[in-house]
Order: sequence, then C-alpha cells, then structure tokens
Amino acid sequence: MIYRAFFALVITVSGSMITNQTSALAAGVGPVDVPKVTPPRVTPPKVPSPKVKTPKTALPELTQEVEQTLVQTAERANLQLPVVGTVVDLQGNPLFNEVEIEPGVRVIQHEWIGVINAKQQQHLKQLPIQIIATRDLSALGLITVRFKTKPELDSKDALEQVLPKGLMQKLERHHVYSSQTAKTSLNSSASALQSAKLRCNSPVKIGLLDTAIDQQHPAFKQQKIKAQNFVIEGAVTPKNHATAVAGVLIGNQEQLKPRLSKAELYSAEVFYARNDYSQGAALDALLQGLNWLASQNIPVINMSLTGPHNDILELAIKQLSKQKIALVAAAGNNGPAAPAAYPAAYKEVIAVTAVDEKGDIYRWANQGDYIDFAAHGVSVLTTQSPDKVGYESGTSLAAPVIAAAIGCGISEGKSLIDIVNRLKKDAKDLGAKGKDPVFGYGWLGY
Repeated sequence: MIYRAFFALVITVSGSMITNQTSALAAGVGPVDVPKVTPPRVTPPKVPSPKVKTPKTALPELTQEVEQTLVQTAERANLQLPVVGTVVDLQGNPLFNEVEIEPGVRVIQHEWIGVINAKQQQHLKQLPIQIIATRDLSALGLITVRFKTKPELDSKDALEQVLPKGLMQKLERHHVYSSQTAKTSLNSSASALQSAKLRCNSPVKIGLLDTAIDQQHPAFKQQKIKAQNFVIEGAVTPKNHATAVAGVLIGNQEQLKPRLSKAELYSAEVFYARNDYSQGAALDALLQGLNWLASQNIPVINMSLTGPHNDILELAIKQLSKQKIALVAAAGNNGPAAPAAYPAAYKEVIAVTAVDEKGDIYRWANQGDYIDFAAHGVSVLTTQSPDKVGYESGTSLAAPVIAAAIGCGISEGKSLIDIVNRLKKDAKDLGAKGKDPVFGYGWLGY
C-alpha cells in the first residue's frame, strides 16, 4: 500500500506497521531563517515592485516532484515490511513467506500475477523477473503468469517501468485469501435446527473452492466427491474447513441428513496450511480451481473464503458469470465495521451472511450493501475431520445453504434469474425494511 498522506521523508518501520512521522515541510522546501535587522528611521521612497512573471507551473511541478519522492520512499519502506508467516512443507522446509501489505491484507512476498496476451509469451524470458508458472486458463479465457521479482522491483510502479508496455493486461500482487469458520461449543438449543428444511433428490453438480474434503469421513461414505488439488507444490493441504462445508450440503449420518442427497460434489482444493489452526489460499490456486470447475460444467460454485479486491480475480468472476454459472460466497467474519470482503462483494456473486436459530445476526459477520441473503450459520451441526460431528459457526456455513437451494432449482430446470427471484420472495425480511446491509433481502430458513 502506498502511503501518500504525509509530508516527511522520515519513515519508521516497527513490527508489521509503517509509522509516518511528519514535519512542517519536506526537506529543502522549508522556510529560511533571516537575521532580524532594525531598519533606520527614514521614510523609504515609494518604488514600484518589479513585475516578475512567475511560471504558473512552478509550484505544481515542485509539489508533484516532492510527492513522487515521498511515494518512492514509502514504497522502499514497504519492501522492508516484516514477514508475518512462513509456509513450510511436511519436512518443515520453508516454501514462501506471507507479508501483510496493509491491515488484514496478505500477499506472498515478492510474487505477482499478470494476465498476458498469448502473442506476448515469448517476451517473458527477456524480462528481469523469475517466471514461476504460466497458466492457460482456457475455461476462463485467460492466460496468466506467476512470477517473482527482486526486492527493488516489488511495486507496481517499478514493474510497469521495466515491463514492455501492453505486455500485462492486468497486474496484481499474489494475494492470499482466508476461510471463514470457527468451532463452536456444543449448543443444545440449536439441535432442533439440524434437520434442514431443504431436501432435494434431483441429481446436481456443486462446486467447492475450498480446502480438501476428508473423504474418509463416515458421513460421505455413499456420496460422490471428485477432487482436484491446486495448492502450491510442497505445501500441506488441510481438510477441516471443506469437510464442514460439505457436511452442510451432503453430510449423511445418524445426526445429519443431506440437503442434496444425489449431488455430485466437485472439490477444488486451493488452501495450504499455515499451521494447525489457520490456512491460506493463494490467488494462483483460486484461478486454477475456478478454471477447473468451469471446465467440468458446474452450474453453481460455493466459495466460503474472503480476501481483498483483486482485478484478476474479478475478471475471472465476470467470465464465469457470462457462462451463467451461479456464484455463492461467504460474506466474511471480520465484524460489522470491516470493509467489504471479496469475492462476495463482486456484483456477480451472491453474498451470504450468517444468523442463529432466532434470526439474530452472527456477531462477527461482515455488513455492507453487498449482502444478499442470510442463512443459518451459527452453531451448525456438521462434519468434522477426521470422523466427528460437531458445532461450527461462520458465514462459511451459511453460504452452502444458499448454494444448495440454487443447485436444487437448477436441477429442476429453472433459470438462475427465476431462482434468485424466488429466493427474494421466500426471504424473511429482518432489520430495516427491504434490502439492508445486515441481512440483505432477508433470512432463508432452508
């Protein structure tokens, strides 16, 4: 992130934040001290001031020059941001570092993703960058390149100066996205809600962009699950999150009944383990996963993950939307004052927030104009890896409720427009009248 709102060239790096220390003016532009002189007691003759023509552009040019210097200094300081996490392989060998470029926004250190033209691929080897992978994402109509830069080139301005003009149609940092669930202590009052109202017996394909699913779980014994791994090579692939999400869709055990009994689940595995409690999904993996799901003719994709806006991810979402693929995403668990979470906040995506059994909003749920619907996502009884059933909470558990409803409608031959209109009609209006930033169109108790 470029910090423009300061005037000093002094930047202190402490922990994972940059503190801007201000002074009155930038160095070399401040006032000059003039010795105090007592004038003689005479009346000076009136002499007209000389008409000096000052170029009108002098001050703006000086201001622009100072601003550019400040920006460049900020970018150099940004390169020195401390590492907030190192991802390792099974043997404990470091694979890459995560850096927080602004509060809550993580990227893979010194890595970038670009969208390129097929005719320009031959020019990549001549550039001062390390090419990690080039992807032909034909189902998305995109060709991407993942590359690593030297520290001195690790900013958009620096890269655009060395990359041939027109080579990269889009250029973005290698953003990292997070899952959106939390374990909940046993809540007996929620037990009555575990028997979902929605029961769909029609065959339907559902796509998950998530962690791996524990396919050995007893609740999935009779279910159809097809998986493909897109996690960065060498990284550990976790199973907990998608196992819980899949349980909401197809979990079939003594305590659970599936919403989609004849569904075929397509699991795009995109998350790597940071540690036993946290996981991240890199942009490159998300793009590959979405491309694969599109190639499998999946009519609805559930994305129980959130992160920052990214031009390339948005482009992929738009491409999927053009193919009439329904996209459902968790609204986010960062709190009511948090900024919009993506991909849920893209207009092509149906954003789902979480409520408890009484219809009260989940206290950690994001809020904003992008929220479309609310579904049960607090103290949800679902599958847990390796072979347990337990309660979990979060907008990640609410999103698949809506994905299941859409998938069921599609399996019955209904159009996506008709399905969404029906959801709006069925939604119980909560909060402010009409669509609001807390519950969207309302609560769907499916």
